[in-house]
Amino acid sequence: MGNEEQILQHLSQISEKLQKLEAQNLQKKQIFNFVEGCQYIGLSESYIYKLTSTNRIPFFRPTGKLIYFKREDLDAWLLRNRQSSVEEIQQLASQVTLKGGTIRNIL
Repeated sequence: MGNEEQILQHLSQISEKLQKLEAQNLQKKQIFNFVEGCQYIGLSESYIYKLTSTNRIPFFRPTGKLIYFKREDLDAWLLRNRQSSVEEIQQLASQVTLKGGTIRNIL
């Protein structure tokens, strides 16, 4: 293996380790800047800009320009509109049938 190949291999290893460290650091933060928020939820910056401009995702703009996110707000936003599993729907239907009521009375 040539000297250049060894250097490229070491650079690649360093790059992988750096990416892992950045991901670990992101998992510890409670407040994200715009880019970190996009990385955390895995959506493109352009789409997140669209969501913030239409107020469809919670965010903070303390200086009137820069955008920040709270981890708990992003987690709640990601977990909205939960879809029930087939098993949960069947269980609910059984409860309605057995109790002779409506879904609203059981929930």
